[in-house]
Amino acid sequence: MVLELLRGVDLEILSRRYAVTAAALSNWWETFLAGGEASLKSREVDSDDQEKQRLKSMVAELATGNELLR
Repeated sequence: MVLELLRGVDLEILSRRYAVTAAALSNWWETFLAGGEASLKSREVDSDDQEKQRLKSMVAELATGNELLR
């Protein structure tokens, strides 16, 4: 039902079709969107963490190489 809302089907039509209150459908839609937003935010953090780890590793390699050259 939420996917149909996202596709543009009218809330009142879905409410009648599935015998569910418009308020319930709205709540499900908002919950669905909030979950998607939270998932995207967690992926941003994960990719940031991966990039930080990659950069730290690179700095460690360079520092080790500098020490060997000295």
